[in-house]
Amino acid sequence: MITSRFQMCAICLEPIDLCTAETDDEGRAVHEECYLMKMKGNPPTENSEETSQ
Repeated sequence: MITSRFQMCAICLEPIDLCTAETDDEGRAVHEECYLMKMKGNPPTENSEETSQ
């Protein structure tokens, strides 16, 4: 069986590399930027991860 190291971020639904992913309260893979924005009460915007790099 071949598995992918990419999954979809549970917040923004964009692909995320599982080697660098964070997890949310429910154990789902998320981008760190998305998780921080969610905790601050700000929904992630398109390209929010790209602009933070």
